Amino acid sequence: MVECLLAKEKIAGSSPVTRSQYGKVYQHSAKAMFYVYILQSLKNGRMYIGQTKDIKKRLLRHNNGFCLATRYYRPYQLIYSERYNSLREVIRRERYLKLLKSPKAVWKIINSS
Repeated sequence: MVECLLAKEKIAGSSPVTRSQYGKVYQHSAKAMFYVYILQSLKNGRMYIGQTKDIKKRLLRHNNGFCLATRYYRPYQLIYSERYNSLREVIRRERYLKLLKSPKAVWKIINSS
């Protein structure tokens, strides 16, 4: 999940573009918002942590089976999200939440907000 700068300078008024480890290309602008989110399976209670630019669209992709990691535990509901201004911040937060490993620690963060 390391971002690499593809275009250092602005070309014809466009913003710099970054690419995540997964090949997603993000166009940075003053209005760009990034989200880290936690989903919970309604089937077995498992949690999934991820990041995106569009939570509604991402939740639909999870629930429609387009994501291999969550396909077999559908349906999911969004139980928590945080908004960030930069891709770097959201990736850092996602890593932190995933490193917790303990559902109790994740629930503590959810309940404290």
